[in-house]
Amino acid sequence: MNQRTLLSLLFSLLSFTCLSAQTHADEKKETLEATEIYDLRYGETLFNYFQQKYFSAITNLMVANVRDPIQVQGEDPNLLLGGLYLAYGMHNDASTLFQELLSSESLPATHDKAWYYIAKLRYLKGYIAQAEQALIKIKDTLPEDREAERLHLLANIYMKQKNYLKAVEVLENFEGSSEWEAYAQFNLGVALVKAGQLEEGISLLDNVSSLDPFSISHELNALRDKAALALGFSYMRANRAADAETQFKRIRLSGPLSNKALLGLGWSFTSQEKYKEALSPWLELQNRKALDTTVQESMIAIPFTIEKLDKKRLAMKYYQNAIEAYSDEINRLEDVMVAVQRGELIEAMRPANIDDETSLPLNSFGLPKSISAPYLNQMMATNTFQEAYKNYQSLIHLKYVLKRWWGQLPAYELMLRERRNAYYKKLPEVASDARLKSITSMQEQRNKIAAEIKRITQENDGFALVTEDEEDLVLTLKNVEKKLGRLSKSQDMSYEYEKFKLLKGVMDFKLQSEFVPRLWSVQSNLKQLDRAIEQSRKTKRSLVKTANNAPKFFEGYDEKIAWSKTRINNLVARLDQSIARQEQYIQKIAREGLIKRRQQLENYHVRARFGIARLYDSLIIDKDKQAAEAAQKQKEAEQAEDDETSDNPDGLEESAPATNTTEETSATETSAPEATKQEAPAPIDEDLNANDQGGQNAQ
Repeated sequence: MNQRTLLSLLFSLLSFTCLSAQTHADEKKETLEATEIYDLRYGETLFNYFQQKYFSAITNLMVANVRDPIQVQGEDPNLLLGGLYLAYGMHNDASTLFQELLSSESLPATHDKAWYYIAKLRYLKGYIAQAEQALIKIKDTLPEDREAERLHLLANIYMKQKNYLKAVEVLENFEGSSEWEAYAQFNLGVALVKAGQLEEGISLLDNVSSLDPFSISHELNALRDKAALALGFSYMRANRAADAETQFKRIRLSGPLSNKALLGLGWSFTSQEKYKEALSPWLELQNRKALDTTVQESMIAIPFTIEKLDKKRLAMKYYQNAIEAYSDEINRLEDVMVAVQRGELIEAMRPANIDDETSLPLNSFGLPKSISAPYLNQMMATNTFQEAYKNYQSLIHLKYVLKRWWGQLPAYELMLRERRNAYYKKLPEVASDARLKSITSMQEQRNKIAAEIKRITQENDGFALVTEDEEDLVLTLKNVEKKLGRLSKSQDMSYEYEKFKLLKGVMDFKLQSEFVPRLWSVQSNLKQLDRAIEQSRKTKRSLVKTANNAPKFFEGYDEKIAWSKTRINNLVARLDQSIARQEQYIQKIAREGLIKRRQQLENYHVRARFGIARLYDSLIIDKDKQAAEAAQKQKEAEQAEDDETSDNPDGLEESAPATNTTEETSATETSAPEATKQEAPAPIDEDLNANDQGGQNAQ
């Protein structure tokens, strides 16, 4: 108990220091190439990384750098750490790390990777020219996919600089069938169209929209649809409705852009005065969710087209249906805005399993059952909202981690207190242990034994090395010898004395013949005793040293725990502020989106009411015109009758000429309200995003 107790106490204290560091080992990703694992810590980091536990991965690497940097994996850990820094928005830390890699004597491949990350950093910060320089410094060591991404980023840089010729040259450097090439073509095509170079832009967009949908990935199919949609609206602005029709028809009916494609297809037919054909895609939209803005626009486009077919009463019916639908949606939006203001959206966005990093991906939560859910689901599809949501969940998870660490501190305090109490309780027991004091007496006994062995060796005393049985036999022989001496005085004991000498001689012979091995065995035991006594002395010294040094392992931990409490409290307070600001920002995005949606609905509502008013005026004008025509016909009939009776047999004078009905009719028509000129509702124009990368952005 003496030595083991103190040593186990010391080990526990050392384990506490390791545990307090490892407690912090609990983030975004960069593509990582396959590599061999030589350090278990790096293997654990990669395991967390591929499990999408990026926070744990980045923490593992940071702890390793503080305690014992991972050397045997080369620069891979630093590259991974820099990529995670970059993904988490820690641009300064990432830049510092990559600059260190560039200044070191690393392999060319490591330098290329560092330049690549630095280029992305500069691009994200808006340093376009510096990002271009970094990308140009990269040689030919990047893997194929990463090289394609580099070219895509370089093309984006040239587009931002409006250097479209160089961007086109970059496109020519793509090899194979890289998806990045398709994204670069799309972005450049959109940029050229916006810059007024319609034909050049259309050519690039057409390359993307002409991809075979059955031989490409789902992601490229989405990009293909987007290119076709962009082309369709570009053709519409250029008054090339027939070409726009072709592009709209390329878009999948089940894709996310199908509603916009159907709406655009209807407008392309309308521009070609194919009004009946225009009704087909728009009526198809009526079977889809009414929350979609394209469906809502089609509600007002349908009666406009029916009116073009001169079916005014049917058009009025569709206008009335649209007005009712718009009114209902406006009322729902008001309720949704109240629900958002009440915090329903924020409550729904909190992760269900906050302790599991892998349960934090986008759309992993379900909105409460309410009328707001459909509107908010649509809002979540926007990039701005998604980014705000991811940042919000990261803040929530960080707060959970800090709270978890805070909950572990009392356990550390209890562990430290119990270990300290156990030490001070056991220390007197160990100090007063009689076994520690017996080492001196044991040494004295050893010295006596050594002196006796020396005498035995010098005197060749075999009797001193007898066993217990032999010692009893020797004592018996001595007693026999004494008795023989007494008896020999009164009688003849020669025969018995001869037997006694024989037995004693046998004993002497045995002891003398076994003297050397017995002496060696005794000397060997003495050496073992010396070693045991020396080990006991070392143990005593170790115990004394441990007892004297043990308090040093308690010093400082109370201060560290107190410092950790203060730091965690400060961080939690800052996180609460950041979370509150992020919640306000998310609610602001939601409110602005809902307000914009309401304004659009109100605009549709006004246009529908205006359409009904126009139709009412038109019907009234038609009715007045019909009445005027009927009156004109009646007057003409009366005039004809008067002409037949113009020869009056009674000699009466001819009646006064009739009023000029043509002038009256003209006057009547002039006084009627002039029909309001019909205007087609403006079609939704696709917002072409020159930097759209369809989920594979330069970040």
